[in-house]
Amino acid sequence: MISHKAARTQSMGAAVLYAGAALLVCTSTSCEAFGLAPIPEKPINKSWTDNVLNTISGGQGKLVDYFIKKFQSPVHEEITHLAYGCELGPDDCERAVLSGLPGAPRYVVQGVQWNDNPPFQLSYKQAKNAPTCIGLPVQLPNLWPGCWGQIFNTASSLSKPPDDRAVFGPEAPILQRSHFGDLQFFHAMAVEGEPALITQRKILEWARFAYDVSEGRIETNAIVSTPSVGAVSALFPVSANSQHSKLDVTRLFTQGSSDTSPQRVRDMAFGSILHMIQDSFSKAHVERLPGDSGRQAWPPDRVVRFHAYARQDHSLHADADEREAFLADDTRLILVEAVRRVVEKRGAKWEEFEKVLVEIFDPIDAGTQAGPGEKFRYKLASPVETQAP
Repeated sequence: MISHKAARTQSMGAAVLYAGAALLVCTSTSCEAFGLAPIPEKPINKSWTDNVLNTISGGQGKLVDYFIKKFQSPVHEEITHLAYGCELGPDDCERAVLSGLPGAPRYVVQGVQWNDNPPFQLSYKQAKNAPTCIGLPVQLPNLWPGCWGQIFNTASSLSKPPDDRAVFGPEAPILQRSHFGDLQFFHAMAVEGEPALITQRKILEWARFAYDVSEGRIETNAIVSTPSVGAVSALFPVSANSQHSKLDVTRLFTQGSSDTSPQRVRDMAFGSILHMIQDSFSKAHVERLPGDSGRQAWPPDRVVRFHAYARQDHSLHADADEREAFLADDTRLILVEAVRRVVEKRGAKWEEFEKVLVEIFDPIDAGTQAGPGEKFRYKLASPVETQAP
């Protein structure tokens, strides 16, 4: 395992940071998959990259494939910069921002990355399958990637049909909750069977919390388990996890990092909202009413159903999130427009900001239950299916 040393400085070039991030999972495979490229705390070399990839995968080929597709190409970053008016590509856009030209603020980009890659620490209750990881700050790419792999592997194994009754709620690590449990709305997804209106409500409640943090109405030292942060305090009950009693907004977004400035936390909170919007236009995450998605007109196609991840075939999910699929012409225009409208509303009253979000996440039928989606459902092999024709 590789210990974390906070070696990043404010003067470190953006190009070096993005190049190092890309090395995390860019092997001989082409870097064309949709995902994100987490900004590392220090530059990364090729041998280090291979070691991390092998460590987090535990030698499992399918998990290697997952990481290659998920953390390989900075498409979330690209979408964010486009919404802020920069079309140069993520690395060039970051340099442009440093020069005062249009583009997404660096901390907002890190916030967009946060939903897929939130930092966390394991309590004694959470570390049954990873006891050596107790108390360590975990986050890709630099912070104990072996622990990241163990935690993700455990949840993935417990979530596969037919033995897929694991419940990842407040007592579980945030990584497991956000991919397989009650925090799937971070990705515009849902717990299986959850009505669409409930998922939309959760998305809006998180957006309200994040927006109030971004506007300074919630202090960055506020404890997330207390009523002062609003409805999301219910997601972090102290009775379930003693760590929640000490988890404040700053640690939620930046624990394990050397940069914990209030401005970084506020911008990251805002970026978290943008991530939910972006994911909602992936067909693996949300089924929308078929229509002319590429039109410039507003609002976007309405939500038919939010998908649930656990019973999905993870490879099919990853295929739908590939760069070409996610940025196809029939999605790209309305997606960037949605993010741009939200960016332009930053600073407005919540009621005005919320109106745009409601349009983006508007379900056709409030009672439609979340499921894997027929195109993405994990199919168990049967004797009939395995027989030769």
